[in-house]
Amino acid sequence: MKIKKFIYHFFFAFLIVCWFFSACKKDIPTTSPNAKLSFSADTVLFDTVFTKIGSTTRRLLVYNDNPEPVNISNIKVAGGNNSQFHLTVDGFKTNQVLNKELRAKDSMYIMVEVTINPQDGIFIIKDSIWFELNKNLQNIKLVAWGRDNYYHRKDIIKSDTTWSADKVHLIYNYVFVDSGALTIPAGTALYFHKNSAFYIGKNATLKVLGTCDDSVLFTGDRLESYYKNSPSQWTGLRFLPGSVNNEINFAIIRNAWVGIEVDSVPLNNNPGLILRNTIIENMGTAGLVGYTARIIGYNLLVDNCADYLVAGDFGGRYYFYQCTFANYNYTFQRNTPSLVFANTVYSAPGGPTLMDSLVVELINCIVWGERSDTSKDEFLIAQHPTGGPIVLNTLNNVFKTSSLALIDTSRNTVNIDPGFKNPRQFDYHLDSLSAVKYSGTDLLLPFIDKDHDCKIYNNPPSPGCYEWDW
Repeated sequence: MKIKKFIYHFFFAFLIVCWFFSACKKDIPTTSPNAKLSFSADTVLFDTVFTKIGSTTRRLLVYNDNPEPVNISNIKVAGGNNSQFHLTVDGFKTNQVLNKELRAKDSMYIMVEVTINPQDGIFIIKDSIWFELNKNLQNIKLVAWGRDNYYHRKDIIKSDTTWSADKVHLIYNYVFVDSGALTIPAGTALYFHKNSAFYIGKNATLKVLGTCDDSVLFTGDRLESYYKNSPSQWTGLRFLPGSVNNEINFAIIRNAWVGIEVDSVPLNNNPGLILRNTIIENMGTAGLVGYTARIIGYNLLVDNCADYLVAGDFGGRYYFYQCTFANYNYTFQRNTPSLVFANTVYSAPGGPTLMDSLVVELINCIVWGERSDTSKDEFLIAQHPTGGPIVLNTLNNVFKTSSLALIDTSRNTVNIDPGFKNPRQFDYHLDSLSAVKYSGTDLLLPFIDKDHDCKIYNNPPSPGCYEWDW
């Protein structure tokens, strides 16, 4: 029995020793010259990075597909510490790592960033990451497109100023036009960092002077394709009480929370804001909001906003001519009308009660969309019993609404689909089979003789900002 017990314990100990040495052997990195690494990509690409501002982070996965561990003797950026590219490995920022072990069938992350030094225009910078494994060299290309810019961070403008269009303008936090007039010429592009805003203060003026051939762009600073139509990237344009003589011509305003907000009656009887041939789209809340505001819009396209395309509250004056308001819920769940105006009475805490009349005029416009609920109301006047008087003038528009008491159906087209070419792709030109082409009034001619694309309107014109292109 003692011999059997001894043999049993000896055999068990032998198995443990064999297992131990076998396990240790598996943990020894291979020295085979045939061992290679594989990668999630052969190039780490940064598409348009603004100078002086660090990029977003790109991720590179490194795989060890070998049956044994490997020892990567050197991982380094070819440009070393002078490179504009920077790595993060195992939580540490470094451009070189020595003797990095990677277990069999395992992988590791390498995070890559780039900060680009100022240069003129649009340019490209290149570098590479080299991996040395058992005297074999492999490399991953690093490529970044850079774009020089004017950098604005908490800028306050106190005198007449004209920005240049030769480089893009990058806004962090805010730009505040405190006094004087800021003029933004044709071809200027403004990119706003997260939650950044543009304010126009009392007695100050904003002049956006885009042209048909060279518009002015306001959008977020995330230029990756994923963010192309992503809303709520920045705050928006804010016209504060008392700003005067503002105008926006041929602009594209995209991907903010509220595209434009106009607050309170201007200091004189002139409109607080005139908009011409401008696109306002992809907003996380609303495209255009007014509080007791005076706004005039010609040839506007306002589309794809989570709550409202246009909202006017506490009364005000709102005039829209040859505009397209289109709000399909392809990217949002929406249970609100696209256009809503109200004569709400404003009571300031501890202050006076303010009441203003509400005037809304739409001529040759299209108001259309698809809500997430069953309602057809895309146009709503909210009348409060103690509010100011309401004046509504609508002529030769196309409305989607069930509130027929608001609309003179003898002078407007109601609940007939305008027939856009491809609203899912944001193309709101009228299709050749559109039932509403040429249904506008010629009262606006020759005052408004060209559409948003600067094509001459027919007589009679089609409603909306695009004349039918036959």
